[in-house]
Amino acid sequence: MSIGHKIKTLRRAKELTQEELAEVLGVSSKAISQWECNRTTPDISQLPMLCNFFEVTADELLEIDVFHKMQERDKIIAKNRELAHNGRNKEALQLIRDGLNRFPNDALLMSFLIHDSITYIHNHLNCEEENEQIEECRNYSEYILEHSVEDVARYSALYFMSLYHFRKREENKAWEYAMKLPILCDGQEFLRVYLHTGTEQVWAEQNLRLTLLSFFATRMLANWELDSGEKLYSEDERMVLRDKKFSLFSLLFEKGDYGSFSDHLADSHEMQAREYAKRQNKEKCLYHLEQATKHALDFISYMKSESFVHTSLLWKNFSNPSEGVSLWEEENMAALILSYTKQPEYDFVRKESRFIDLVKCLTDSAGANDY
Repeated sequence: MSIGHKIKTLRRAKELTQEELAEVLGVSSKAISQWECNRTTPDISQLPMLCNFFEVTADELLEIDVFHKMQERDKIIAKNRELAHNGRNKEALQLIRDGLNRFPNDALLMSFLIHDSITYIHNHLNCEEENEQIEECRNYSEYILEHSVEDVARYSALYFMSLYHFRKREENKAWEYAMKLPILCDGQEFLRVYLHTGTEQVWAEQNLRLTLLSFFATRMLANWELDSGEKLYSEDERMVLRDKKFSLFSLLFEKGDYGSFSDHLADSHEMQAREYAKRQNKEKCLYHLEQATKHALDFISYMKSESFVHTSLLWKNFSNPSEGVSLWEEENMAALILSYTKQPEYDFVRKESRFIDLVKCLTDSAGANDY
């Protein structure tokens, strides 16, 4: 199918005359007729307007091998998610960049690069490399917002542009982009509960609860600065909040079936152990280190399991596989907790038999993520 035939098909699908389409595009009706008869073709500068109006990509409009391209792109995305699943985020980012070299105008690939870059920037890059990557994401975000109608890509672009302008202290622009994003309760997780019935509806509800708990668990120890420059919570108060976190999870998961939340708990218990170590409280330090070790091993088991089914009442019989979990480090949770035990704060318990035992346990399970 020629581009002229494609334009004719899209125009008729919208039930427009040549004159009406010409008015929308700001060209003459004769130009539309010439295109559709394949006597002339649109100028390249007119392609974005045509794509936006008909809500198609340039490849679809030009009838490039869209199906084949999407197959190849989906393979890249699947491999990207596999690498992220194992904490190999630098490789995951490079894979997307390579994909964009092959498919330079693919908005979905751009959105994956933006999403993965935000996390990677926070964890790994120096200032010079960070600034370079931020500008790369800005360029892709602007392209998406100008040319793409894919919601997933546009949401990633809006999210990034809001953060970008806030970072530049352009708060009005930051809010302008932020307000274009859907609010939390308009998300698909909420709607799925109402768009299903029977068992599917029950599972959608349980998934929503887990999603909300994940957001809350990640945010509940956030400690931002007040206008005075002081932190909202003192370290003693953060220790109280961690205890509240442990109590909350024990209440919600009375069967100890924490699943993907085991990494949250391992990390929080280790931080709690380190604070008690600073206070030379041997008993509580060792207790929390043992809990960190237990949850680290539980998380490794969860990631290796082919299926995981909750038994606690709130999520009774809900299957929560690990396939969609992304990790931020290449080392597994046991290796991370083991590396923390080398901190000087733990020197005062280093010769204790309980400490020696947990270090051995962690050493036996430490390694790279390979799920």
